[in-house]
Amino acid sequence: MEKKMRRLSKSITEKNVVACSNIATITNYTPVKEESSKEMLKLHLDQMLDAKRMEADAEVKWKAQRASAIEAEWQLHTTMQACKAYVVSQFGPDSNEAESIGLKKKSEYKKPKRKKTPPPDKA
Repeated sequence: MEKKMRRLSKSITEKNVVACSNIATITNYTPVKEESSKEMLKLHLDQMLDAKRMEADAEVKWKAQRASAIEAEWQLHTTMQACKAYVVSQFGPDSNEAESIGLKKKSEYKKPKRKKTPPPDKA
């Protein structure tokens, strides 16, 4: 018995749908087990199609919600960048206020050091 936790491939599902419609055309199909009857087959086909429709709807809603969340993140980020610029312009790049919003004080940066050039070779 296979685990029923993984998705079936699209080709298998399509083949099952085609076979289901083909079984419906067989006039003298009478299975011994009730679970293999045409009615049960039709019921399970309808359930699968409904579930796939609901899944597609949920995916569309999820994508829309995700796009909305991304837009909100970018709006916050853009606003925060503007606020940081105003804090630096109002209080200065070396202020405690600038440090409190996550910026590094200008005085905390190391000053660039000159690179020592090696003396030229005497030939």
